[in-house]
Amino acid sequence: MRTLAAFGAVCLSLFIALPSLSEAQMIRRAENAVVELMVLPPEEVASGQVERGGTLWIERSFPVYVARLVDEAPERTRPRRGAPLEAGTVLFGLSVTNGVAYCPPIDFDAPVRRVQCFRDLDDNGTFDGRYLTRSYGIDSQYMAAFVHALDRAPQIAYERLEPTPDMATQSRIVFDGFRRGQPTFRRYLDEQRLETRWTCEPISDAAGTCDLMGVVLRVTSQGNDSISIEVVDAPDVRYLGVESRNTGL
Repeated sequence: MRTLAAFGAVCLSLFIALPSLSEAQMIRRAENAVVELMVLPPEEVASGQVERGGTLWIERSFPVYVARLVDEAPERTRPRRGAPLEAGTVLFGLSVTNGVAYCPPIDFDAPVRRVQCFRDLDDNGTFDGRYLTRSYGIDSQYMAAFVHALDRAPQIAYERLEPTPDMATQSRIVFDGFRRGQPTFRRYLDEQRLETRWTCEPISDAAGTCDLMGVVLRVTSQGNDSISIEVVDAPDVRYLGVESRNTGL
């Protein structure tokens, strides 16, 4: 599942010599990251016909990786400003190569949506690397664009937290019309539409049912670009990974 963000060509890698390691460690200075979310079962499921553009259901999603700053994170001034963060700020995680970068939820109403993200490069309980990122699109707090401009950070203590629905954001699953005779669907995270278009994949051992994003459905065409649905089964938790990409990398 991919989103596209294109801003600025950047250097791809950087040698960082960590004091606690005997050898230099090759770390990519900029890379595409994957926002990993836990998804709760459908709510407010549509009844009757759903027209093209109509919502099938609402669901809540929250980050798999969560941390909290124990120390204040100071302002970053180069290459671009990254605002300071207070101690106690809760961060969400993005999967990067051989690790996790942690970012604050992005205020998509802010005039400047650029934020600092942090990484514990030697896994000792303090952040010693920091990136910059910004929100992808205009309507999502967890859809960060690619992380870039990795640099040293002062030792910033943090603690990992268990993920909870307290950080949940809303998703909508929307009927996107028919393509080649098959109904297709979109997901909106917050109000940002993801690029992927889904179909409901038939389940071979259950006649008349199909799998849409981990939810088992019966989908019936009603003609005139409309459908009806029945939710047959949904797990307590599903997982969603959204890759935010910079095609210049």
